[in-house]
Amino acid sequence: MNNINNHMTIGYEKLFKHAEKIRCCIAEQPSSPITLEIQPTECCNCNCPHCISRTRYPDKERQHMIQGGKELDISYLHKLESFLPDNVIISGDTGDPLLYSQIDKLLLFFYEHNIPTIIITNGLALTSSLANIILKCCYNIRISVDATCAEDYAITHGTSKASWKKLNSNIESLVQLKKEQNSKCKIGIGYLTSSEVTCNLENAVLQAIEQGVDYIDFRPFQTYRCKTVSSELIDYIKLLKERYESDSFYIWYSHQKYNSLSNLKREYDVCLASYLYTVITPSGNLSLCCNRSNDPLSYYGNLYECDNWKELLQSQLKKQLIRNISKCPPSCRLHMYNIILSNVNKNDVDNLASKYNKSTRGSWDAI
Repeated sequence: MNNINNHMTIGYEKLFKHAEKIRCCIAEQPSSPITLEIQPTECCNCNCPHCISRTRYPDKERQHMIQGGKELDISYLHKLESFLPDNVIISGDTGDPLLYSQIDKLLLFFYEHNIPTIIITNGLALTSSLANIILKCCYNIRISVDATCAEDYAITHGTSKASWKKLNSNIESLVQLKKEQNSKCKIGIGYLTSSEVTCNLENAVLQAIEQGVDYIDFRPFQTYRCKTVSSELIDYIKLLKERYESDSFYIWYSHQKYNSLSNLKREYDVCLASYLYTVITPSGNLSLCCNRSNDPLSYYGNLYECDNWKELLQSQLKKQLIRNISKCPPSCRLHMYNIILSNVNKNDVDNLASKYNKSTRGSWDAI
């Protein structure tokens, strides 16, 4: 089967489509990021009981953030223009990006600069006007569903059962609008898995097919990223792929998350992958990665306080932080990339680039 893109894969086939940036990375000479992740708002319309933000912030502070927290000042976005990333992910830490008051302008900025963009959202705030902007500007939208019925959704997202009806109506409208516009934007469902096989996985696949979306993306629930996922679970997801994938529907599971659980040991002492990826928080801070976007000690500058962000990406402070990975969680966002980069030298790059550039490069080659 011809995989339409590789945005959920992990390995040489992804990294070495960016050979020049890999050379800079190995030499510890920063380039513009392959991937920029923007978290534009702290506000959220869900109250997920297992949200990672509950482990990062005191409850009173967290409630203040999700109900009326900070949001990115979009007037400073022009500072990215001198050193544009290759790809953009718009997501959240405490917040949902659709609640960002300038989300339309944010999407249009990267669309006008011809930068492939994916947005990750719970989908509850989706309106017809936002749907039009997303289908025009985004390469991909992933909607976090994580349930197969109203009762489960109310539990996983901390909402009323009525929200389930609203969510499904939004997905249905988005799929229909995509057909009407003949949009190339991929619409997908995000589904968190436990460490073991459950019958809900197949039900989630069948539900996604019925909704007419382009894919479902399985990811291990954060709590389980520090312990082994059963081989039976991965085998079962592969079975579902064999059973239900088609030319118009894909089942993805994040290799970088599932596979890294079998190798949590860090045999590297520098986070080289941070040269290829960075995060901008709602306050304009630049963070090494999403796993540390709440940690001021991981910030190496602020977008509002610089002439352009190139000077921050190339700063000595960032180089110092990249060499201090003691606070990084096991199986972090960049772990598998660092394993690869730590075992590659500059003499390997040309051969690996030649080998993997033979495969078809999709429109989404983020890390």
